[in-house]
Amino acid sequence: MNTEKEFIPQLRFPEYTHANSFWHEIFVGDSIKTIAPPKKLQSNDYKETGKYPIIDQSQEFICGYSDDDSALINKNSRELIVFGDHTCVLKFIDFPFIQGADGIKIFEPKRADEIDVGYLYQYLVSSHIESKEYKRHFSELKEKIFLYPTINEQTKIADCLFAIDSYISSINEKVEQLKAHKKSLMQKMFPQKGQTVPEYRLPEFKDSKGWEEKRLGDIFKRITNKNITNNQNVLTISAQYGLVSQYDYFHKSVAASDLSNYYLLKKGDFAYNKSRSQGYPYGAIKPLRLYDEGVVSTLYICFRIKGCDIVDTFFEYYFETELINEEIGKIAQEGARNHGLLNISTDDFFNKVVLLVPSPSEQKVIAECLSSLDRTIRLYSEKVSRLEQHKKGLMQQLFPKVKKLKK
Repeated sequence: MNTEKEFIPQLRFPEYTHANSFWHEIFVGDSIKTIAPPKKLQSNDYKETGKYPIIDQSQEFICGYSDDDSALINKNSRELIVFGDHTCVLKFIDFPFIQGADGIKIFEPKRADEIDVGYLYQYLVSSHIESKEYKRHFSELKEKIFLYPTINEQTKIADCLFAIDSYISSINEKVEQLKAHKKSLMQKMFPQKGQTVPEYRLPEFKDSKGWEEKRLGDIFKRITNKNITNNQNVLTISAQYGLVSQYDYFHKSVAASDLSNYYLLKKGDFAYNKSRSQGYPYGAIKPLRLYDEGVVSTLYICFRIKGCDIVDTFFEYYFETELINEEIGKIAQEGARNHGLLNISTDDFFNKVVLLVPSPSEQKVIAECLSSLDRTIRLYSEKVSRLEQHKKGLMQQLFPKVKKLKK
């Protein structure tokens, strides 16, 4: 199929508003040719550095590196598209690379004088295929209808959308730089192993005494209040957002139908999830910030600040550092893990975990410094989200709508 029909997008660049409205209509599979790699590398062959980047179907744009010349694809740096057959991830590649593992399709237009590869990539991004478990999706991609105008108009559309991508990428890079700066700053603002004074101390505290050792139970009291009010806001721990609603996080509740036995938390309270996860080998401690109240499973250890001279935000950052990991490691029973759940006694948690604590005034200044940095990171992240929504809306207007999807 390669026909011409009058497809008129909602939005068109001025120089094309009076142009021929006829766009070509073709199945994606009829417009492309696939490229077979000379070799595929398995994930255990990926290196952290090397001459050539490795591209696979993961969310990461580049997943590793290799020096294997015999596996090199795209030596001439043509513009190609990579599609994750299982993940549905699309990548635009214009440099030499090596295919990693299995499950990707590499392709380009059959006729470069008729179809701009950048336009094809953006068009496919706009008509996203939803990943369905471990299904292979390339057959579904090939059956999609592909609409395209003249090559000049294609290039104009692609350049516009790539400019937005470039701007989003630059802001994302700024976000990552700020996160790295925060991580480095926290390592210097909190005492490291064997020390009671941080490497970097704010000027007004340089002559103050070292931080004091206190048991976790000296600062916090355990929460065991049950959900007698029938609160339905079931919470789970998110590394990025702290305690979040299961409906927001999973888009459904995975809790028991009867929530009366759950612990009831209020804003500012903390919960410790003893399950190991990526980046949290000793579990995660997070505060409730987003809601006034919520409930958590009794598998969590929950606690709140005892006195008004303690800055809870300071401890939010304290728990972000790895300072508490060694303490938890001392009380976690070896070989007693069940599906990643650490076997930790609640009494040991409150009575044997030791924290290093500065004065309330120093707590406050440290918390304000790091909170300010977090606000900046959040503003840039929100800007990225707005730009992504803007691009999505723009694509809906730049590409004509298609109802027919299959042969």
